[in-house]
Amino acid sequence: MRRTRMIFWSMAVMGCLILMGTSFARAMDVTVRPQAFEIGTFYNGTTLNVEGRVGADQDVVVRFVGVPADLHLKKKGKVLGCLWMNRGSVDFQGVPNVLVVCLPKPWEALGQADSGDAESIWHLGLEGLESRVTLAPQGEDKHLLFRELLKLKRKQRLYQEEVGSIHYGSEDQGQRTFQVSLKIPARLTEGDYHLEVYAVSNGRVAESASVPIRARLVGAPAFIKKMAFEHALWHGMLATLVAIFGGLLMGFLFGAGKGAH
Repeated sequence: MRRTRMIFWSMAVMGCLILMGTSFARAMDVTVRPQAFEIGTFYNGTTLNVEGRVGADQDVVVRFVGVPADLHLKKKGKVLGCLWMNRGSVDFQGVPNVLVVCLPKPWEALGQADSGDAESIWHLGLEGLESRVTLAPQGEDKHLLFRELLKLKRKQRLYQEEVGSIHYGSEDQGQRTFQVSLKIPARLTEGDYHLEVYAVSNGRVAESASVPIRARLVGAPAFIKKMAFEHALWHGMLATLVAIFGGLLMGFLFGAGKGAH
């Protein structure tokens, strides 16, 4: 009898776990197309189409993010009050080369964001990246320099926040569909990226899912990279010939009509 009860409770616990797992999978049912794309000579950005289902009382935040890496930058400043010159360098550590965030409405409409809460939506935006980035040397003004970094990345279109880009569909059994066409920047390097989907409620992350995305060089960009890393001598000679030919061509086009003086 005791053994029968143990078997019964074990089956009941396993059933609950299966139901919980099924609920989680349905809540974060995400489809991304494509999951890989190519960067060729005429690459000018691409689009990732993301679809899925979340709870009817939840909102969705979608991010396209690169692998965190170190970034070395020169720091400029005025010398003698009038000349702009390099005044040392700074190193940012843990900076993704790209971060595109799509959200259905402004951050404040998604709930109260708390920077001290690890599950807060504050950490999903561009501003929240500052808490995960370290700066060397330590004596520098991290907040000021991080603001300058954001300006640079925004100007390069590598850091973006697109408000209102997520669209919701019909509701069914306590869930609703969502769809977003996420624009990938043109200035992108070959490598591994992640498409992250967050279900948020009351300013906090409830569930999340991540899909790996691969960007691969093809054509002329791939050939140039291979020459640079595997045949450095030939790459240097080819670059010199291209520079000479380009100079001669410019001289012919813009200097042919000029007489000697």
